[in-house]
Amino acid sequence: MINTIKTKLNQVWNWIKAKTKRIIFVVLGIGVATVLAAEVPIISQDMKWVSSYETIGFETKSGDLEIGQYAETEGGYYIRTKPQDEAQFDFVDSDYDISGSKQVKVKCEKCAYYHEFQGIKGIVRVKTDSDGYWKLSRIKAYPQPTKTELVPILNAKEAEGAIAHDSSTNSGSKSSVSSFTWSHTCTGSDLTLIVGVSNSDSTTADRPVSSITYNSDALTKIDEIDNSNRAILASLWYRVAPDTGSSYTIEVTLGGTCSYSIGGATSLTGTDANPIGANNTVSTNGKPATITVTTEVDNSWVHDVIVSKVGFGLGVDAGQSEKWKIAFPWNAGYGAGSTEETIDKGDITLSWDWSWGDEEYAIVAAEVKEKSGTPPAAEEAQMEVIIIN
Repeated sequence: MINTIKTKLNQVWNWIKAKTKRIIFVVLGIGVATVLAAEVPIISQDMKWVSSYETIGFETKSGDLEIGQYAETEGGYYIRTKPQDEAQFDFVDSDYDISGSKQVKVKCEKCAYYHEFQGIKGIVRVKTDSDGYWKLSRIKAYPQPTKTELVPILNAKEAEGAIAHDSSTNSGSKSSVSSFTWSHTCTGSDLTLIVGVSNSDSTTADRPVSSITYNSDALTKIDEIDNSNRAILASLWYRVAPDTGSSYTIEVTLGGTCSYSIGGATSLTGTDANPIGANNTVSTNGKPATITVTTEVDNSWVHDVIVSKVGFGLGVDAGQSEKWKIAFPWNAGYGAGSTEETIDKGDITLSWDWSWGDEEYAIVAAEVKEKSGTPPAAEEAQMEVIIIN
C-alpha cells in the first residue's frame, strides 16, 4: 500500500521545482500511521499593478486612517472598514457607523499616494511618494510599479497560456452618431480582443449595436442588455486571433443615431482558441451596480462593460482593473469596462459604485478562458516515507 501511495504522490509532484518548503502528508492505514514528507516549492511571482492614486492624508502616525478611527468631512465621515494594506478608506453619512470610534483630523486633501497590486489573495495596497506618483502619471512610457509575492507553485500562474493584459483603448464620448471608430493595436500570441459599447438614446431601435469590426474583420456578439427605464444599453463583443503588428481601426455600427455612445477595447494574450465561457447580463436600479458570472474553468478573467445614468463619481471595485471609464456630456452618465482575474472556477462578482443614491444601470460580463495546456516541466520532488508502528 505504501508503494502505491508513494507512486501516486510522485506523479503529482514530478513537475514541482527544486526551491521548496517542507509539508507533511499523514496517511492512516490499518495498524500504521504513514508520514510522507514532500518538498513543496515556493516561488517569487510578480503581482499585477492595478492602479496608483493621490488621496487624503490624516493626522495619524501612519498618515492614514486606522480601524477604529474616523475623520469628519462635508456630509459625513471617512472610516476604515478594511486593513490599510488591503483597501482605501470608506465614506459614510450615518452617525451610527462611527459609534465607538476615535476622531482624527484630515491633514490635507491631496498629500497621500498609494499603489494597488492584485495578488493571489486579493488587493495589496502600498504607500508611495509624490515623486513616483507624478512621474507615473505624467511621463510617457514611465515604468509601471512592481511588487512580488511568494506563492506555492500550485497557486502560481506559470502554466503555458496564462492570461495577460496586452492593451486597452477607448473611443471617447461620441454624440449623435450612427457609427464611430478608434484605433487599437494588438501585440502578442493567443490573443482575444474584447470590445464593449455603452449607448444612451431615447429611441429603443437606435440603441443596439449592429456590428463591430477590427481591421474590417467581424467581431462576434457575446450579449447585450437594454435598460428601457433610462434608455441605455450595454453590449459586449469579441474576436479570436485579431490582426497584430500595427494599429488598426475598430468600427462600431449602431441601430440608428444615438445621442451618446462610448466604446472601449481590451486585448488579452494567453487566451484559449475558444475563449468565451460563461456570461451574464443585469439591467436594474440600485447601488452598487453588480453582476455575477459563474466561471467554468480555473484561471479565467472576467471582462465587463457597464452603462449607467450616474451623474458623477463612478468607481470600480478594488478587486477589478479599470480598462476605460468615460463620461457622457452634461453629466448624463458613464460608459466603462473592467477586468477581474480569477484563480478557482465558480462565482465571481464585479461591482461599480458611486457616492449618492440608487441609479439605473446595465452590465454585460463574460468569462475569458486561458489557453489550454499542461503545467511546465520541473524536477521531481523527493519524498520520504516513515512508517510508525
